[in-house]
Amino acid sequence: MKVVEKDYIGMWYQARRRCGIDDAIHFAVMDPDGVGERYYSIPHRHHDGIGGLLVLLRQWGVPLPPVPRSRQSASPPLWQWLRAQGAPPGQPLPWRRLRGPEPHGQVETICFDPEATAAIMARAKQEQGSLNSLLLHRLHRAVGETLLETPSTGSWLYPVNMRGAVSRARDDMNLSSGFYVPVAPEQSVAALYTTLRERLRQQQHWRFWHLAHVGRWIGERGVDWLCRRLLEGPGHIGSFSNLGVWRLDLGAAGFSDSACLAVCGPGSPNHPVANGAIIVNGRLTLSLRVDASLTAGRLATRKCLNLWRHFLLEEGAGR
Repeated sequence: MKVVEKDYIGMWYQARRRCGIDDAIHFAVMDPDGVGERYYSIPHRHHDGIGGLLVLLRQWGVPLPPVPRSRQSASPPLWQWLRAQGAPPGQPLPWRRLRGPEPHGQVETICFDPEATAAIMARAKQEQGSLNSLLLHRLHRAVGETLLETPSTGSWLYPVNMRGAVSRARDDMNLSSGFYVPVAPEQSVAALYTTLRERLRQQQHWRFWHLAHVGRWIGERGVDWLCRRLLEGPGHIGSFSNLGVWRLDLGAAGFSDSACLAVCGPGSPNHPVANGAIIVNGRLTLSLRVDASLTAGRLATRKCLNLWRHFLLEEGAGR
């Protein structure tokens, strides 16, 4: 009989589901010159974002490109990740109660053409940062001006791909760790980039990875209890997500050359701003979903997404 390897990261998403929180990772293909719009849902309890993309590519018959891998090949010594700084506690945030019309929790998406994508990547270099630091910086600013009563400092979960650093039976499992990073309204892209690099150097993602495997010892009941405690406490702004840069033969799946592929995480009441970025065939897509607990509505979500886009394209938006 085949032995299925236990997904201890997925156990946390199972626990969330038992608390009534959806774990769907949302994918979409926007193909106005071809098949139109297609929507797909992948359960986070079984796959992370990259894993969900791999599942879809295999279903579509699209040849797989090289899968992104960690720069590390193994876990650092125990003492290194044990001394790493732990996750900061959540904090009360001044969320606006927008009372937008239902439905709440819808995913909104914007696709950039190759020229705009190249301009955004160039801007990241101009502001002495990475693409991720620029995207997170501008997203935080957009959230502060649309979803918060006043721009405020808040923390984001920043995922880290662990493929290549850990060995698992399948490449589409939950193979992401992460760490929390505070972002301030007055912070520059360069400063945020330095903070992200420092947390990676401190091995904070390894601390998160090993602690997230506590289900190995306390089982599902223990993880359920911990999950409920975490959900009851003060929250964070959201979980940032970028699946990276991909070159894909979407024509093999029947899509046109101008098709855009989009992704958005599930979010939760204490990580209410779900989002996703990915570059496929030179086209960047950004997606945003505001958890229904904020009752923001589709118009408020679209306003935040449009402002995120505006800040990425606007000269001098880094203040």
